[in-house]
Amino acid sequence: MPRLVRKSVACFGSGMGSDGDAMYEKMYTVGRLLARHGVRVITGAYEGSGMEAPVRGAQAAIAKGTTLGYALRCRPKKPNKYLDEILWAQEVLVKGYSSMPEIEYGARLGLLGSADGFVVDPSDVTLGTLTEFFFVASINVKDIKLERAPKPMVVLVGDRLYPFLETVASSILRYPFIALKRTPEQAVKWLIERLV
Repeated sequence: MPRLVRKSVACFGSGMGSDGDAMYEKMYTVGRLLARHGVRVITGAYEGSGMEAPVRGAQAAIAKGTTLGYALRCRPKKPNKYLDEILWAQEVLVKGYSSMPEIEYGARLGLLGSADGFVVDPSDVTLGTLTEFFFVASINVKDIKLERAPKPMVVLVGDRLYPFLETVASSILRYPFIALKRTPEQAVKWLIERLV
C-alpha cells in the first residue's frame, strides 16, 4: 500500500447527514481509507457527510491521518471537532476585502481546488457542492487544453446523482480525470492509483 504523505484529497459534499446515514458512512470510509495511504484529508470544515464524515474517518484510521478544514469567518457555525488544522479563508484574503462574504467563499473554493485529488458526494443537491464539483471539473478541462495533467476526481455513486449531473454525465465522463465509483473502496483505489 503506497504512502502518499505529501498528497491531499479534498472531499466535497453535504453539510447535512450524521453518523448512521448511508452517505455519511461512505464518506467516513473514504476518509479512513485515504488516511491509511498517508493522504491528508481536506474539507470545507463543517458538519455532515461531505465535511465531518471524511475527516472523522481519517482520525479513526489505524494510521491516523492528518486533516485540514478551510473555514469561513462569515459563517456563524463552528468547524467540526475532527480537524487537526483549521485555516480561515479570510486570512488568505487581500486586506480590505476580508469583510465581503462573496470573496471569502471564493477564497475557500480556490483553497479546496488546490488539493491533489477530489472525492464528491453525489447525493447532495445543494448549490455549494455543485459549485465545487464544476469548479474542479472546469479547471481540469482547461488543464487538458493547456496540455497539463488534470487532477483526479472521483464521484461516489450513492442513492442518487445530482439531477443536473445525470444530464451532463456522458459528456463529463469522457474525460480521464473523473470516474463514477459505487463503493468507497473502489473510489479510493482509483484515486490512489492516479496520485502515485
